[in-house]
Amino acid sequence: MGFVITSLMWVLAGFVYSNWLEWAVHKHLLHGMGKKKDSFWAFHWRGHHKASRQNKFRDIRWEKMPLQEDKELLAIVALVLGHLPIVFIAPVFYVTLVWRAVDYYRVHKKSHEDEDWAKQNVPWHWDHHMGPGKAVEANWCITNPFFDNLMGTRVKYYLTTEYFLDQLKKKDKKEYERVMAKLEGAQGPSVIRAGSVKISERSGPGDNRVYGNIHSEDQPPGN
Repeated sequence: MGFVITSLMWVLAGFVYSNWLEWAVHKHLLHGMGKKKDSFWAFHWRGHHKASRQNKFRDIRWEKMPLQEDKELLAIVALVLGHLPIVFIAPVFYVTLVWRAVDYYRVHKKSHEDEDWAKQNVPWHWDHHMGPGKAVEANWCITNPFFDNLMGTRVKYYLTTEYFLDQLKKKDKKEYERVMAKLEGAQGPSVIRAGSVKISERSGPGDNRVYGNIHSEDQPPGN
């Protein structure tokens, strides 16, 4: 029984540590250093982000890339090998790190092959690529937003008021301007921000409606 409990503790520690690695590497290396043109990490900002933004979240380059040219995969392998000495001290912890590394690559690549899957399963990562600047410079976790929530860097966009207003603006600019004018007149511009209000406009028979709601992660129990 003691072995099982100890093993579970090592698994939990491995999960937390690997999630911190996602957060720290993404924030400080892939973005912090990746924005420098000559950096090894520039492939992320100048390649991955650009391609995803231009192709509705899909990174077509990645889909056709040979494994030996995949810098993200090579970096993951290097991280796993760099932690290899831990296997002699805490084998369960190390196996957990390997599991999380494999799952990171699987989830990240799958999300950029299927936007709908990403929105449903890793909306924080979709926010990171497709949201406004404040969301791009946040949402550092990929597989789970644990450390983003812990560090206050989870910025929600998908299914927020801001998201629905942006969708409306793309489809019908005049209707967007009408809704914004009505909102500003009724409640003041200070509340027109992501996740701050609930909108239901154009209530006439046969009209489509524009709904902006609190992000699903913020919904109270039972909603």
